[in-house]
Amino acid sequence: MLGRTGQRASYTTPRRAADALMPLGFRRVGKARQFEHPDTQWYVEFPPGPLAFGETVIAADEASVLETEYGLLRIITPTQSVMDRIAAYVYWQDNQSLDQAVMVASRQDVDWSALYEWAKRDGIDAMVIDKLKAQIG
Repeated sequence: MLGRTGQRASYTTPRRAADALMPLGFRRVGKARQFEHPDTQWYVEFPPGPLAFGETVIAADEASVLETEYGLLRIITPTQSVMDRIAAYVYWQDNQSLDQAVMVASRQDVDWSALYEWAKRDGIDAMVIDKLKAQIG
């Protein structure tokens, strides 16, 4: 989980994340690492480290960083979000994850070449990416 130490992101505990978010109006939902706020459609999730999509581990210095007035926030790209959902679809046979990948890819720019390269490295059949593209139209 990411927290703020000076101007660099660092790992923190779920309790410290909750202690920081709950006074801001967030509430814990589902798993202990997810939080929602009533004024936004988005939720915040603090997945356990290391950050990985399938078998591909993303080093902390390779993560995208969003600079805010409060410090740096490491985030995943839409392409990485799609990788995550495809991995769940393939490894856990979770059809809902493919639906989520379709939703992300239909609303955001994704790097299709990177998806195919990732799938090849992770031993995922390229037909899964083809299926995703076909569902987007």
